Amino acid sequence: MEIDYVAIGKRIRKARKKQNLTQEQLAEMIGVKPAHISNIESGKKPFSFNVFVRLYTALKVNPDSLLLRYGELRDARTEERPGSEEMTAMPGCEALREAVDAAIMQWWEEHMDV
Repeated sequence: MEIDYVAIGKRIRKARKKQNLTQEQLAEMIGVKPAHISNIESGKKPFSFNVFVRLYTALKVNPDSLLLRYGELRDARTEERPGSEEMTAMPGCEALREAVDAAIMQWWEEHMDV
């Protein structure tokens, strides 16, 4: 599955504007340069998972709302989902789960008094 950075960038821009934030304000909130936000919103450059976590956290949105179009999100919610045993057996799922957990823990350690 190929990542559509242009579509994701448009959704990030829409979420930013809904929060009445400028690119400069969002950049400051997540610790990047405004040019990086511009590149993300235009889909010119891919972004790291850590930046993505900081983006959806700062924008106070569900990450699915940035990654999926509404129809895809609706379909994903109504489809039968695999159980934990099946997910563990799926190639890459365990590594993805560990990466997500590590990124969340790192964010908490950097932003909260733990």
